[in-house]
Parts: sequence; C-alpha cells; structure tokens
Amino acid sequence: VQNLNPLSFVEIDPRTGRVLRQIPAPAEAGRRFTVAGETLWATGRELVKMDLDLGKEIDRFPFGDFVYGAVVAEGSLWVTVDFDVLRVDPATGRVQDRFANVPGTLDLAYGEGAVWAAGAGGVTRIDPDTNAVTETELPLPDDVPSAAAGGGFGWTADPTKGVIHKIDRSGRV
Repeated sequence: VQNLNPLSFVEIDPRTGRVLRQIPAPAEAGRRFTVAGETLWATGRELVKMDLDLGKEIDRFPFGDFVYGAVVAEGSLWVTVDFDVLRVDPATGRVQDRFANVPGTLDLAYGEGAVWAAGAGGVTRIDPDTNAVTETELPLPDDVPSAAAGGGFGWTADPTKGVIHKIDRSGRV
C-alpha cells in the first residue's frame, strides 16, 4: 500500500496485518503503482523503478508530461501517458507499442487475458497477444476512473452516480 505520511510504500503481511517493511517513495510519486516480483513501479512525472529487495529507486523513465497508470502483464509493463497507452520492456524501458488516443486514460488493470484502460472517455480493452483494441463509450468522471478485471469481464465505477459498470470482451456494457 502507499502511505501518505510519510510518503512511502508499505508491505503488509496479509495474514497478520503486521507491517513488514516501509520503503520511502519518490517525492513526486503519483497515486498509482504496481508490483511485479521484487520490482515496484511508481507513477508520477516519470515512471520510477524501485527494487524492493534493496529498498530503493534503481531507474527512471521519462515518457511524457505525467505517467498516470501502470500494470505488469504478459511480460510487459503497460503505462498511460498523455492519453496513450504504452507497452514497455520492463528491463530496458524501451517502448514496444504505443496505443494512441485511448480516451482519457488514467488507470490500468490486467485480467481476463486483456489490459483494461479506464478514463473519462470510457473503458478500452487491449489484447496483449494481438494488440487489438476495443473501445467502449462510457462517460466517466474526469478524476476518478478506475479499472479492474475479473470473472470474465472488465469493471469500472462511477462513484458520482453510485454505479459499477461490467464490460464484456466485445466492449458491451
């Protein structure tokens, strides 16, 4: 979890709830991050790669004005930058694919064989095997979109309306 005071990442034992370790976060860390093995990727002005074993930052990748969402899927790191979704090699930071103008993308999730991107313009499904993109027009608030995946569907919420949206593989809500 991310702790705001002090700004840090905290590992918690799920069985006991005990704090196992606390690692200082980069000062400009955004609200979203993802973990793959012993690597933590933090969003912000740059994408920051942190080694959890060492408990410190080991690399930075400047992709644009601000990196909003990040998720690890299918051997790649997926990030949202300037309304694009980038598929990135996690070892080198090299952009493998760019999915341009994904509507208002802020958050990413992986599941059900797809990367799900949620933003003010709706929810987009990207198939990592074929790079096929399926868009769903679903107006969401500008600042709160979130993405999740499970049970064969992509999910997002609109807390201003108290609604959860369930999206199938074809983009139908």
